[in-house]
Amino acid sequence: MSKLDLTSLLVKLSVGAFLDQYWLKDALVVRSTERSRFRALLSLAAIEPLIAASSPSEAGSIGLVRQREGIAATSLRGTKDGRINLAAVRDAYQEGFSVFVSQLHRRVASVGVLCRSIECELLSLGVVLSDRVVAQAYLTPPDAQGFSIHYDDHEVLVLQVEGNKEWFLYDRDAILPVKPQLGPERDNRDHPLSLRTTLEPGDVIYIPRGLFHEARATESHSLHISLSIYPTTWLELTRLLLDQEPCFREALPVGLGKLSPDALNQALSSRLHSAIDPDLAVERLADQLTQFQDNLEPLPGDGFSQINLARTIGLDTIVVRSDANLPRIIVDDTVLRFVAAGAVFEADIDHLPAFEFILAQHRFAVGDLPELDSDSKIDIARRLVCDGVLSIVSD
Repeated sequence: MSKLDLTSLLVKLSVGAFLDQYWLKDALVVRSTERSRFRALLSLAAIEPLIAASSPSEAGSIGLVRQREGIAATSLRGTKDGRINLAAVRDAYQEGFSVFVSQLHRRVASVGVLCRSIECELLSLGVVLSDRVVAQAYLTPPDAQGFSIHYDDHEVLVLQVEGNKEWFLYDRDAILPVKPQLGPERDNRDHPLSLRTTLEPGDVIYIPRGLFHEARATESHSLHISLSIYPTTWLELTRLLLDQEPCFREALPVGLGKLSPDALNQALSSRLHSAIDPDLAVERLADQLTQFQDNLEPLPGDGFSQINLARTIGLDTIVVRSDANLPRIIVDDTVLRFVAAGAVFEADIDHLPAFEFILAQHRFAVGDLPELDSDSKIDIARRLVCDGVLSIVSD
């Protein structure tokens, strides 16, 4: 199967064109003739093992929902030890309830890789994210509906895995909501449809934040993956700035209600002027990006196998660099740090050309690392393989 990332999800539309024409603005339906392209991520047969393997602490991330009138969500009944009662889930599914599994990016390695790939693509094009791309799975029985009409407080990509699902998008949206909305449905459905479409396996729909929508399975079951994307907002940036300004942590003065509008405006304007510093805003955005990268966790894969292979590394060993860890170089006086997900490699500043080479090349021989002696080349390659930044190419 070909690599799944945002580029492949969009089929013929480039990521740049998607950001220019649709991102944060309009819905987009992407059709694919490759009906099985999401089967490597999830299947109907994988849902029950995911439920059964859930620990008591994960019980809240699996649930049931059926909404025909208003909002009605049913929590799963647990067993004596707090685990999910699979029999109860099956019974509810037969009664028309949809089953949802959240935190799918942590439960299924291939889904986690897809989410990380999307993060990397968006960051490379200048999209600042405030949180991880997260994934949920939704299994809906035939002729049934899970959530009623609602909008979300984040960007949504829906990947249709199995079956068909009919989507209804309404000609009304909430103005840049910061919280999700679930009903009431009657007033929202009074607005005309802007799009009615049926997703088949392999298809994708993008739904921007605040757009009212609902979906219903057709004559067969429907299984889809929903990806939630959280771009940083001006509100979040402003909060970061105001949180650092002491004057905004002061209590409102006594007699505020008796101030004239002009006096109140002057008091507030002076505080805002001191807090909204463009240079500080740039610094806070950089801090946000750094924090996002520092909080990355290594993706599960063949890490143990690579660690075992690392001892065999020689100058002729071919390695490939993984972008999934968002590696970067930080130079501080005479020391450089090569930072990737879950790992920090410190080296002398004289090693900078070698690490710049690593960032510039996707695939190379260990002996190609510049301006290092043979032992240093092998040592650095071995460390980066063990840290998951490089992978050894098997013969």
